[in-house]
Amino acid sequence: MKLRCALAFAMLIDLVAMPLCAAELTPRVDGAQLGISISGVSYPETLARDLRSGLENRILIQVAVVTQSRVVAHADITIAVKYDLWEEKFKLKKTGGKVEEREFKEAADVIAYLSVPPLTQLFSLDALPQAESCVAKAEILINPIEREKMERLRQWVADNSTPGGVVRAGMAPTPLTSMPNDLFNKIFEQYVRGANIIAPWRLGVTSKPFLTHDLRATQ
Repeated sequence: MKLRCALAFAMLIDLVAMPLCAAELTPRVDGAQLGISISGVSYPETLARDLRSGLENRILIQVAVVTQSRVVAHADITIAVKYDLWEEKFKLKKTGGKVEEREFKEAADVIAYLSVPPLTQLFSLDALPQAESCVAKAEILINPIEREKMERLRQWVADNSTPGGVVRAGMAPTPLTSMPNDLFNKIFEQYVRGANIIAPWRLGVTSKPFLTHDLRATQ
């Protein structure tokens, strides 16, 4: 349990407080379905190393179509990536929308895929408002954390950031630095604010306003 918490917290430290770069989102029509194109996503420099860790990394993309502050459609896309240490290749599976499974040899190829994720066939065009102005919104989260796990991580940090947290045979207790708590608090703020999903790195992007019937006309 302590090892799992330590590994999870290490990933939080690697990703937290990274700058969010501008990205672009464009709605796209695929037959009778609406999807989106996202480009210009810049992930943390530590992501390549984390992908090679052998642990599964999850990228959650939450997509919504909104009109007059009302959500008229919503979809969650999850991209799970795990490095097979024996076969020395990355195995990727995308669920939500069109399911896709792929394999990559290099971490750079995985990141290239994630930077322009294929998000097709998300919503039926007939189910969307036809003449109301809409915008599409997406939020990308790396390794989202459930609230229950957040509590366990918070307790682990508290237990390991107090004087006497590290004790070795024949040695006096050695206090840990307060830095882990400082970093963790940046993540925990999301939990305190009542966020349903907490993530060490997240990026939000919104499209320009569009009309569904105009998108149909451009097919």
